[in-house]
Amino acid sequence: MTNTEPDQTATEIADEPSVKGALWRRLWRLHFLAGLIIMPALLWFAFTGLVVLYAEPINHVQHDSLYTVDPSGEEVSLDDQMQAVQAAYPDYEFWSVTPAKEKDLSTTFAMGDADGTPRNVFVNQYTGEVLGTLRPDKGLVSFANSTHGSILPRQFTMPIPSLNGIFGDGPAFRTVEIGEVAVEIIAGWGLILAVSGLYMWWPRKRSKKRLFIPRFKEGGRPMWRDIHASSGVLLGSGLIFFVVTGLPWATFWGNEFSAVAAKVTPNTENFWEISGPPSNIPQVGDLARNGMKIPWASQEDSVPTSGGSMDMPGMDMSEDGSHNMDAMPAPAPAEQVGLEEIYRAAQEEKMLAGFSIAPPTDTVNDDGSTSYGAFVVMNPWPSSLGQQGALYLDQFSAKTLGTSDADTWGAIQRVAELGVQTHMGTQFGVINRIVLTLVCAMVIVSISSALSMWLRRRRKGTLGVPRRPVEYKTQKTVGIVAVVLGVIYPLWGMSALILLGMDYVIRHRKTRRAGLGEL
Repeated sequence: MTNTEPDQTATEIADEPSVKGALWRRLWRLHFLAGLIIMPALLWFAFTGLVVLYAEPINHVQHDSLYTVDPSGEEVSLDDQMQAVQAAYPDYEFWSVTPAKEKDLSTTFAMGDADGTPRNVFVNQYTGEVLGTLRPDKGLVSFANSTHGSILPRQFTMPIPSLNGIFGDGPAFRTVEIGEVAVEIIAGWGLILAVSGLYMWWPRKRSKKRLFIPRFKEGGRPMWRDIHASSGVLLGSGLIFFVVTGLPWATFWGNEFSAVAAKVTPNTENFWEISGPPSNIPQVGDLARNGMKIPWASQEDSVPTSGGSMDMPGMDMSEDGSHNMDAMPAPAPAEQVGLEEIYRAAQEEKMLAGFSIAPPTDTVNDDGSTSYGAFVVMNPWPSSLGQQGALYLDQFSAKTLGTSDADTWGAIQRVAELGVQTHMGTQFGVINRIVLTLVCAMVIVSISSALSMWLRRRRKGTLGVPRRPVEYKTQKTVGIVAVVLGVIYPLWGMSALILLGMDYVIRHRKTRRAGLGEL
């Protein structure tokens, strides 16, 4: 929806009151500029999105010998598999393990090498043989995942003021990758592109018959305009959805939104039998740093501690019957339970096949005592909202400390996670993937038709930018929408202010030159 046929434009504007016609011209210009800014990025997001959408079959085609095994014989215990991995790679640190979700698939151990580089080690669970390793941060799928959210190398960063630091207890500045900043800005312009395009497509007196049926018989610019409008209206709706559901994962906006959601509609930590964890207990989201896939909605949850219950020794009771969290915790038992026992406990708790197990993290409290972490078992991600879930198991007894699922999440978190899973193509199964695939195809069709119209209408040596309207009321109407959008998405708002400043300088120079010419 980047341009419109001039004859039709004049006709439609003549049918509207002057202010609406001026608004139409303003949005046409905005639509063109937004398309010019994000067109290459849209194509890239469509390509990388398709790769991410079909990541599993792509991985299996590329590395079938690592992912697939012959399902014959009895399975070797996870502890024996872990010993085989440690024997093959003694310098690797254990991060998590994902037992096979199907009988003919291998076990995946997420490890970190001596340099902290992530490594996936694959083991045949029937023989205990280590099949080999892959770097999850390399390859086509990893490249698509990385560049889908950051279009520049990740070492380029910049500090940005944090709303959580200004109004909450977080840091005043947050270090963000410049590539992710660019993606957030592009996402904001994507909303402008979609909203302005939908407005221009909206049925008018002489265009109601051409909503979805292009004028193929006329050919030329009218045909390309209708093709662009018909595909663009579907793409515009999809683009709004993708931006709104994708930004919760953005480093800056997503973290700010997560902090707000945690305050407004906090998750219910119903697994706590005591008043709460010490302040330095790790959060579930910390596991994402080691490659474990964590639902967006549970990243702010704290991991419970192992080693006791309401009447556990070492935890003093205050006079009012509450627990004194500053007291020394119970001493750790002699041994930690094995992975196989945790695996069986997770199965008994009906965790879904393909769940991942992360080892406990122990922390030292301010008073020098130790808080013993718990095993975290996470259902496969991405998956539908109803299949999300976490299980927390005592590291000394494998007893269940608590569970967390969509029912324990706050309302904002549930809605956001529903959008994320739909964005990932997992919420509604095969139909979800088909629809997303069609949207990606619409990107190609819409951009191709926009390019064709642009090449046909622009004068040689110019960009063919629509002329700037000068009506104040039109600017005021568009400005109100822009201010609201800028408040919600501040990085986009900053980019819009920069462009407005550049536009003002260009207009001022042209006006000055015209005045000098008259003299």
